[in-house]
Amino acid sequence: MRVRIGYGVELEDIPELSVRELRKAIHSLSNRADDLEESINLLGHLADKAPESLPAVGTDVVNKVESLRKVLAAVDNTLTDFSAILKGYVAALDPAAGEVPPEPSSEPSDDE
Repeated sequence: MRVRIGYGVELEDIPELSVRELRKAIHSLSNRADDLEESINLLGHLADKAPESLPAVGTDVVNKVESLRKVLAAVDNTLTDFSAILKGYVAALDPAAGEVPPEPSSEPSDDE
């Protein structure tokens, strides 16, 4: 179960925190994808050369796919969190950026 917690961070620390956490997410995703690619390549190689090894390698590929799926979910959560954090950061730096412009009135003004 995912539980949302909150804590305070100085406004000027948001960019550095964002960069650090987003880089960690990308690094984790890249490592798992590389592991999976290696196993897939081995599976393809063994299909012709050593078919008796396919069940073990196939199981390894399944495990790596599951591992990558978990990392994808964690990365998605990180992206969601930092999207909200950075939207708040931008709004704090430029409050006008978060304002919604008023809708034009359909009533005639006194100037007309």
